[in-house]
Amino acid sequence: MNTKNVIYVDVDREIFYTNPVEGLKKFVEIVYESAVPLIFDLENKKILCRSVVTIPNTNKALMVNNNVTVEIIEVRGRKMFPLVGIGHIVNEDSKLCYVVTKKFEVRVIKSPCKGIIFYIGEVFSRNEKILFIVIVGEENVIELTRAS
Repeated sequence: MNTKNVIYVDVDREIFYTNPVEGLKKFVEIVYESAVPLIFDLENKKILCRSVVTIPNTNKALMVNNNVTVEIIEVRGRKMFPLVGIGHIVNEDSKLCYVVTKKFEVRVIKSPCKGIIFYIGEVFSRNEKILFIVIVGEENVIELTRAS
């Protein structure tokens, strides 16, 4: 955990602050590689704790409550080329990424469902990379805006 990188969320007003605000929910940054076992139940495909991800280069963030069912796509290969990012809306059969396999074949990974990309993160093992893509149904995502 990176306790120096914190956001404060006003759930009722759907806004977040980067400066301390008394009485609001505090969320700390979890480094991407360690996020998977702390936030996601891979076996039951659920969110373990209320989580917020910021969308890079925007003033937006996405929040999902705990116990929400999600789609978790685990991609293994030599090299990955994601075609989507956090906050992108995907449909069933949308292309998510290209994968170069150990046999140097290129595969296309498609979305099994409709939803919003909530998380994309790589985990490294000895011989291959593992990419996790988490898709959450739009009805379970709360979009937050940075307070001005």
